[in-house]
Amino acid sequence: MFTQLTAHKVAKPWGRDDLAPPFVNSGDTASEHIGELWYQSDNTNSNDPILIKYLFTSQKLSVQVHPDDAAARDQGHRSGKAECWYIVDAAPDAALGLGLKEEISAGELREASLSGTIEHMIDWKPTKAGDIWYVEPGTIHAIGPGVTLIEVQQNIDLTYRLYDYGRPRELHLDQAIAVATRAPYAMTNHGSYNRNEPLIRHWPHFGIALCDDENQVQELASTMATDSYWVAIQGDAQLDEQTLNHGQVYRRRAHTPLKHAELDDATCMLLAWPRTIDGGDTL
Repeated sequence: MFTQLTAHKVAKPWGRDDLAPPFVNSGDTASEHIGELWYQSDNTNSNDPILIKYLFTSQKLSVQVHPDDAAARDQGHRSGKAECWYIVDAAPDAALGLGLKEEISAGELREASLSGTIEHMIDWKPTKAGDIWYVEPGTIHAIGPGVTLIEVQQNIDLTYRLYDYGRPRELHLDQAIAVATRAPYAMTNHGSYNRNEPLIRHWPHFGIALCDDENQVQELASTMATDSYWVAIQGDAQLDEQTLNHGQVYRRRAHTPLKHAELDDATCMLLAWPRTIDGGDTL
């Protein structure tokens, strides 16, 4: 029923070297800064329609933007990249850069990216555990330090960097400016999950649900007409005869009955599933 996906560690200059199980093995040394864990079906490029990641930040990520499907295909890519973030943990002063404080021209965006003043033009929004942020293609964004989050995204590695704080990595100014929404973030794309109140959101390429009630989990499972991805957050879950361990990601086949669900007191489940662009899906 459930297939555990393989976690692939990705070192990043803004990552962390203090991760503990279940994200690293107890015997691992802290010799590299792990920024991301990618969960995939095997050790090769996955054909999964969506990709689930954990991100761990100790510094600011680059200021970046992702194209939509049309712009990406014009450049020879199979799709664009929409994503959403569920905040698992956040330092008291943690913030996310989402959109700009005010609308600017393409020329102003180029100048700000080259000078570094774009860092101060981004709208840095405070965030906390339980927040959900949808980052639609075109959104200028960055993630600040002190954040652990789960990212659900279209399964493509396609990022245009506008600014990277002087790090020796490639920028993509022409591509980024061509697709960027040079305006404030739409707060309708923000939500917050509270225990005992299931939250379900639909976006063009995927949907997500968060819940902590065993009956809700069974009800959600019964509606899934596509394969879905399951994450036990802050605890384990017993679903039929299988244990879903905290910090792991599992793929569940469509149309598979779920007869029994048992969650730890602290557990909530994050479910994600692909959608077609015309809105056809499950829930």
